[in-house]
Amino acid sequence: MFIYNGILYLMVRDQSYLYYILYLGSFIFLMASMDGLAYQYLWPGSTEFHQVSVLLFMNAVLLTAPLFGCSFLRLIDNNPILYRIMATLSWLGVMGMIGAFMLPYGFVVKTTSIVAVATVFIMLYVSVAVLIQRNSREVVIFLTAWATLMMGYVVYVSQKLGWMPINSFTEHAIEVGAIFEVLLLALSLADRINSERKAHLVTQNRMLELQVQANIELDQKVKERTEALEQLNVRLKEVSVTDSLTGVKNRRFFDTQLASEFQKACIGNKWLSLLMIDVDHFKAFNDQHGHQAGDLVLRKVAETITAEVRGEGDLVCRYGGEEFCVLLVNTDAGQAAEIAERIRTAVASRQASWQRQVLTVTASLGCCSIVPDTVHGAEALLKAADENLYRAKEAGRNRVVSSVID
Repeated sequence: MFIYNGILYLMVRDQSYLYYILYLGSFIFLMASMDGLAYQYLWPGSTEFHQVSVLLFMNAVLLTAPLFGCSFLRLIDNNPILYRIMATLSWLGVMGMIGAFMLPYGFVVKTTSIVAVATVFIMLYVSVAVLIQRNSREVVIFLTAWATLMMGYVVYVSQKLGWMPINSFTEHAIEVGAIFEVLLLALSLADRINSERKAHLVTQNRMLELQVQANIELDQKVKERTEALEQLNVRLKEVSVTDSLTGVKNRRFFDTQLASEFQKACIGNKWLSLLMIDVDHFKAFNDQHGHQAGDLVLRKVAETITAEVRGEGDLVCRYGGEEFCVLLVNTDAGQAAEIAERIRTAVASRQASWQRQVLTVTASLGCCSIVPDTVHGAEALLKAADENLYRAKEAGRNRVVSSVID
């Protein structure tokens, strides 16, 4: 058992194993000294040391047993009061070892015997206290081990007092109890390692579960943040191409889409039409009613134009100031002129309430259509539609002027 537990200590480096093998070694030398085997084989001829060896190793047992108990039961962390009691017993063992060389033999025998009995009782008491505080199988085995040793003492003392017969069992009751104690303590250590290993596995699995859960939560948060950022980017992109006053697309977006749709129509050999719309006499309207009224009218005009433009892929933009433009994809000149006339009529009939006033405006429209080719560019379509707009204004406003680029 000494060699086996010594190897275990070298493997696991658990302090409890160190104190256990020291206790076991002290017990082995105590038994060898009491039986005369140590004098016969280890220090033959050294009669002076042999006289004190029993006392020396008995006190070594009293020194190491409480140390092992403190470490095994983890008293320093869980019960400091019991730890101090056990530490006191260890110091008594140290004093007994010193006294074996310096004090009278008879005095040391009596005091050591008293301390030994007290140590066994105190170890039993501490074991019971820890068992009540922390019910575990290893503590039960530890308590049983010391109870076994105590039973050995009781049988031995009863035999000496004449309460029990003298035979091999009663004569060696202490040794028998101590052997069972040693075996049970080794079993308790093994059970403790097994329990700690299981607890470690449970903790490790729990940590893995927590890590997996944390990773899932982190992935979810990253996903949510990513979606939020994507939505924000979409929103920012939308804001960057949207006119803040009217809610329709802005000039920047129109320039990009005009070039793109012109190229698509050129490749597909399809019609593309452009409407340029200007609110008539808007500067005078602002001077008369104020800019806030003017902003309201521009919003209403944008809503009216958007309501009349229903084609998929068609685009309504605020070109600048009181000017709007409509890009009509796959729309020929006749269809474009019809849409332009609907917009003109709708704008003229739209009313806006402002400070108990009913506000109305009209609009002039320039319309141009083209089947794009490599000869004419998007600038030609834009220029022609703008020129038609000025013709409509020069012709008296509130009208549509259309043309086709061949």
